Amino acid sequence: MPRTAETLDARPSAASAAGADNVEVHAGYAAILDDWADLEDIAPISIYQTRRWLIPWLETIGRAAKVEPAFVLVRGVDGRPAALLPFGLRRYPLGRLASFLGGRDANFNLGLFRPGLRWTRADVMSLFLRTAADRRARIDAFALFNQPYRWQGHDNPLAQFAQQPSPSFGSVGDLCPSADDLLRRRFSKDTLKTLRKKARRLETRFGALRHVTARDARTVHAILEAFHAQKSARMREQGLHDTFGEPAARTFLERAATEHLASGRLGIELHALIAGERIVATFGGAEHGGRFSGMFNSFDGDAEIARSSPGELLFMKVVGAKCAEGLAAFDLGIGEAAYKTAYCDRIEALFDAFVPVSAAGHVLSRTVALQRRLKRTIKRSPWLWSAVGTFRILRAGRSDER
Repeated sequence: MPRTAETLDARPSAASAAGADNVEVHAGYAAILDDWADLEDIAPISIYQTRRWLIPWLETIGRAAKVEPAFVLVRGVDGRPAALLPFGLRRYPLGRLASFLGGRDANFNLGLFRPGLRWTRADVMSLFLRTAADRRARIDAFALFNQPYRWQGHDNPLAQFAQQPSPSFGSVGDLCPSADDLLRRRFSKDTLKTLRKKARRLETRFGALRHVTARDARTVHAILEAFHAQKSARMREQGLHDTFGEPAARTFLERAATEHLASGRLGIELHALIAGERIVATFGGAEHGGRFSGMFNSFDGDAEIARSSPGELLFMKVVGAKCAEGLAAFDLGIGEAAYKTAYCDRIEALFDAFVPVSAAGHVLSRTVALQRRLKRTIKRSPWLWSAVGTFRILRAGRSDER
């Protein structure tokens, strides 16, 4: 009988390394903090699976949304953690659905899998079934959104299940030691000349430009105040609800940007472009594993300022700083935007995986999968997406008239 690639793989399978009964389901993270730290240091994950980002999210936005955490830990026969899946449970009329913690605020979702183990489909399915059987979890289906197929050179074990393309993709770019070299690769001479003119125009009208990175609580507060004011105005203009302005979201941003300031290992690192004494643009993101992930941005909507593209000028400064720090790559999250295409030279395909584990779960999975496909169809159609934008603006106008 010919040998397959699987039989040639000498790595131990997760089943042989973890044993049959070493799956633990925890309703909180306190008991597994050390195990989480162990895997966080070695597993191929994004910033969104780290303690410094996910714990503040869980205790603010997650709590406000009534998400029930379920941390699924798999231990090896040696007692060390082999995998950690940070799930959140939601109740629906059709049943209970488990998804990754972080919700729509997490751009890239991954499990924390110890490198060196070969996770077969049977291994992961056993993990799901044991999790669903836990009397506290009582899960009917797993719906795992916005997952990359590979991360840091490692295959995603959860890509072995029924899946479909996520509604949006990720935008990724490589960094290099010289920021000037990077910008010359991405932009023409004329574009760079135009951006320099815009910077001089801002300086002439408002004062010298400074790029500031928040290193103390006072600067964090100042940048967040500017961000909220700018973002709220922009959302009203586009007819969108300002989710960043909700109390839980405000608290989350404050916590993620201030906790661990002394070590510099932040859940969110804040940047600002200041013209004179005025913050004209903000940017938030964080680094993990040599990759800087952009999360949000804003700019001053004043016509005289906006015409000088302060958001783009700030991002050039941020990219330059990350090149100087020696990082390998950056991303600008998921979703479509012209500025992402300008800076990022790669598209990161994402998928949604669905694993029903009960009769109700099959119906629930199909329903959620259909909703996600519909969202993808709308976002992939210029006509439909434009119609959505027009409807939002008209709706916002009617609300203002009331």
